[in-house]
Amino acid sequence: MGKCFSTAESESIDFSEIPETNYFQAGKTKRDVLKEQYSKALRSFFYKQKDIVGIVEDFLYVDKPITTKTFKGHDSNVSCCAITSCDGYMVTGGYDNQLLLWELRTGEIVRSFIGHSNCVSCVKIFANDTRILSGSRDGACKLWDLESGELLHTYRRHKGNVYCLALSPNEKYFVSGGEDTKILMWSLDGQIVREITGHVKNVTTLVFTNDMTRIISGSGDSSIKIWNTETGECERTVFGHRKNVLCSCLSPDNRFFISGGRDKTLKIWDLEHSVLYKTLQQQNKFVRCCATTSDGKYIVAGYFDHTVKVWDYEGNLIATYKGHKANVSCCLVTSDSRYVDRLVCFCMCQS
Repeated sequence: MGKCFSTAESESIDFSEIPETNYFQAGKTKRDVLKEQYSKALRSFFYKQKDIVGIVEDFLYVDKPITTKTFKGHDSNVSCCAITSCDGYMVTGGYDNQLLLWELRTGEIVRSFIGHSNCVSCVKIFANDTRILSGSRDGACKLWDLESGELLHTYRRHKGNVYCLALSPNEKYFVSGGEDTKILMWSLDGQIVREITGHVKNVTTLVFTNDMTRIISGSGDSSIKIWNTETGECERTVFGHRKNVLCSCLSPDNRFFISGGRDKTLKIWDLEHSVLYKTLQQQNKFVRCCATTSDGKYIVAGYFDHTVKVWDYEGNLIATYKGHKANVSCCLVTSDSRYVDRLVCFCMCQS
């Protein structure tokens, strides 16, 4: 594990003898295990200088997660968020029926998007950062001009709340899911390309695969379904969650599909074989949202215990972020997250 400094008149402290460890221990994070190991080595070296031990320990662990900026502007709970491709701006939707565009550097509101008549439940930003797509509990999806705030198009067909959206990789289509148990595939001009049915309860989460050949959905019926984009037929149904599936995301290489739900678990699925790869369960609260880092190494999840947790794909809990005072309802990761200690995560909690 390398070396650390000591006093000016002594040799470096050698940590290389610390054995490799299985970090996944009950109730402990990787950070906790490493701290115990380093602390033991430090105290052995500085057994008469405990004050120095404390200073060195603080130096080694100042990278613990901290809140860097708080955004305030919605009049009610925040329900969804999305970030521009340049990582410079963020869009949030809330229970106050509006969308807000924020500048991340300053935390200032650039503009608001007014048009929905109920909670904005989901939002996506186009890759070229020119348009926004939103879905609402008013039953409508809306297309907006990001620069001007102008409403470009309204899409209506769902009966009841719209809970989720996914943009196709070529951004010529999108799918929406909602309370009526249907998945609708739209062209941007408002034509319904395909109506997909099969879930028996509300559709809560949707994802396109990178090659656009599959749509993956999660539902209140606790199932995950994989659909053929071209035909609309269900190719596979996967059961693993015991209660509602609330969120999902894909690893950047599309090897894994991640889902979270009311059964208090975060599950990693082998997408090619449709089998469960790993179940991550650390506490007794719902998993409300999840996202992956762009390097494909970590999964970020928001929980109903007001925390955000970072996991690796082997089930090791890397870090826990605390600071919200209510349920974490949405999370995302900026595209420059190369290392977990440089992870930048924006999460919006209710109230």
